[in-house]
Amino acid sequence: MALRDRLMFLVGAVLLAIVGTLPTPTNATASTKLYVGHYARITAKIPGDWTVDPTGTFDYVGHGGFVASQPVPGQTLEDACVAFAASPRFDRPASITKTTWSDQTACRIAAEIAGAAAVAVVIAHPYPFEIDGEPFAYAAVIADPRDLDAIVATLDFAPDRVTPEAYATSVLDLVEARAYRADAVDWPAVHREVLDSIDDLPTVELAREGILDIVVQNLRMAGDNHSFFLLPHETARLAEAWGYGLLVGGQQVLVVYPNGPADRAGVQVGDLLDAVDGRPFGPIATPVDPAGQIAPDPAGRRDRADRLTLRRPGAAAAIAVTVAPGSYSRFVSPAARRLPDGVGYLAVPGFTTPGQQTAYAAAANRAVAAVDRSPTCGWVVDLRLDTGGSYSPMVTAVGPILGNGTFVGWRSRDDRQTWVTYQDGRVTEDGREVSDYLGGQSYALQRPHPPVAVLTGRLTVSAGEVAALAFVGRPATRLFGESTAGRTTGNGGFPLFDGTELALAVAAVTDRTGATHLGGVEPDELIPTDWTTYGTEQDRVLAAALGWLNRQPACAK
Repeated sequence: MALRDRLMFLVGAVLLAIVGTLPTPTNATASTKLYVGHYARITAKIPGDWTVDPTGTFDYVGHGGFVASQPVPGQTLEDACVAFAASPRFDRPASITKTTWSDQTACRIAAEIAGAAAVAVVIAHPYPFEIDGEPFAYAAVIADPRDLDAIVATLDFAPDRVTPEAYATSVLDLVEARAYRADAVDWPAVHREVLDSIDDLPTVELAREGILDIVVQNLRMAGDNHSFFLLPHETARLAEAWGYGLLVGGQQVLVVYPNGPADRAGVQVGDLLDAVDGRPFGPIATPVDPAGQIAPDPAGRRDRADRLTLRRPGAAAAIAVTVAPGSYSRFVSPAARRLPDGVGYLAVPGFTTPGQQTAYAAAANRAVAAVDRSPTCGWVVDLRLDTGGSYSPMVTAVGPILGNGTFVGWRSRDDRQTWVTYQDGRVTEDGREVSDYLGGQSYALQRPHPPVAVLTGRLTVSAGEVAALAFVGRPATRLFGESTAGRTTGNGGFPLFDGTELALAVAAVTDRTGATHLGGVEPDELIPTDWTTYGTEQDRVLAAALGWLNRQPACAK
């Protein structure tokens, strides 16, 4: 599972390696810095005037030079070298030659990156590690031909080389260079606050949470509501969610995840949640984890049981159940059904389950095909329970209804634009393949280019908002419901040296015209959702959508 999908963000993972200042070596003519290659878990010395590459093409750049690094999978060095030489990182096929490093066999790869000549050395890692459960026993260091040998000569794998100060400096420099909202942060003040907070702390393990808390808090104050981090023990459990295993809108239980804590305690869809441990439960339109925590962020995780007070339709008295927060799977397949007058309906849930992308996309494809056996005149795409996750499975799910084309993108804070295209089940970013879950077997509607009514709400979050924006500007399309959550930024996943993973908002999501929607996606017709009638004949949002569809030429009587 790629880090991009596992961390559940919108934008592809970007490599990370920043610096902390070192004393000038006696044999050098200029100061050097400690390059912390977080992703590959290495350090090396680089020129002191190099700076973080804000584009993400490299990790560090300066005076015509550059450096980057990454872990490389493989059973043998030869496997690792061949796989890395063929990676999409390079512009053209790379050549491989044998070499040595510190008396160890290694390989040297010559290639081009972004039109620049590049050389890489792949070396056995003396401290193998795992990311996403995938083992890494090799690391690649990439640099310009002039500087590679000098950088590799200082290469060090020892974990204790990275002090709390070096760790903090590298993270701060990364965020300042890459974060979408970085221009609104007082970075000198943040540097002082962070360094003061870790004074006298002897290890990265003791310092990291405080460092990252300060960084995220300052980004929040700058308007970033999407960046967060996961500590090593939390990343190990990312395949499963943590909490009650409920999705609640207002007080209405909308989803009870199968075999989760709430399911085992007897909570049912349609129950009304009145209180948690005697405290009144208000209309919090979020997935409910302990204390109403927005999933999947595990901050504030608790292990103690809670007493939920529920009202169940038809029951004479309140029902009390005890639920101990725990792990559960949040996988729910998209579902479709046929509505009156030849209209199809597709409900698209969030997707946060590593390894299930193909199952999710294929389920949607089958469901749409089943409804369309008798040709449909138009479609309702319901994103009101799309709580986010990985965007490419969602786009694939709605693809047969959306249609082929370029419909959404990402814009960095320096106005670099990336465009996303959907074509017969395949999703690409500026021509680079992101996913092809259906292997060219995407369903084609019997009546292509139908009118589409898209339903949105406050539970339409992050990748769900990407799915909504994909329809903005599409012909014969109208949005109904409420404004979305406003997490319309693309997060890059940055694995840090100690196994912590930083999810950093690095770009704004744009619609097909290039417009951003940082406050959320606004519907064309604002209609509040009454969750007690969700999906029924009394659902006002759905009724308005059907009324509009039935007035469209394709569906009109």
